[in-house]
Amino acid sequence: MAIITRTNLAAISAYNGLVSATKLFSESSLRLSTGLRINNPSDDPAGYVFSERMKTNLRSLEQVQRYNQTSRSMVQTASDGISSIIDLLQDMRQLAVASANSTLTTADRTANQTQFSSLRDQIDSVANNTFFNAKSLLDGSYDSGTATLKFQVGADANMTITLNISSLTAAAIGVSTLSVDTQDNANTALTGLDSAIDLVTNEAANVAVVDNRLEKAGDLVSNQIENSTTAISGVEDTDIAEEAIKLALTSILRQTSSAALAQANLYPQTVLSAILPG
Repeated sequence: MAIITRTNLAAISAYNGLVSATKLFSESSLRLSTGLRINNPSDDPAGYVFSERMKTNLRSLEQVQRYNQTSRSMVQTASDGISSIIDLLQDMRQLAVASANSTLTTADRTANQTQFSSLRDQIDSVANNTFFNAKSLLDGSYDSGTATLKFQVGADANMTITLNISSLTAAAIGVSTLSVDTQDNANTALTGLDSAIDLVTNEAANVAVVDNRLEKAGDLVSNQIENSTTAISGVEDTDIAEEAIKLALTSILRQTSSAALAQANLYPQTVLSAILPG
């Protein structure tokens, strides 16, 4: 076997091993310190693209989740207003029933009419003053054919739940001209009030259905956020146990490579000392 001193092949090999071990040691150290398996796109190009796409979707879902409760608050504001109108109609019906009874005097019916008119005015007050974020909800502003409330429930375009709310003013529900000042008018009022109560309770059910849909949509978004987070973690995050083992292994390799390099650097001198007289 030839003895070569000009080119130290053993030292070159040991040096390359040291460089490789140091690179692996640095990668493991970085992954352990950041907790991330992918710190640069070059670490895993396909995984990087996937995780960034999932992060974009995740951030959109988190925004949807934040506004889901706001959407429900708007719908529940409308629901509360509708409930108030139903209560007022029921009070008006009680007065109509009383005025339809022959035991009442004209003065009694006049008093009932005064209260009846006040309740009717209160219906208009509720319908015209139920607002959410400067949006009037019960005055017909969002009636079918006028405008539509749209609630974003997903991360992509057109993932919405819509809601239309009919006008619930006294005139719109047919009670603006009713009166209870006579028995005949009281009986007529009962029929009109029953129709109005049916109309408004149907509107209440319509709004309640949308609230329930928003609740379910919010639950779905929460699950999607959890699943997306898990998927991103599976691609991006470091397996701490695995990287700790790699770090220990590469640390040993660095030490052995350094020792081998030191020995290899002594080789030419050792050879020369052996073949040349001292």
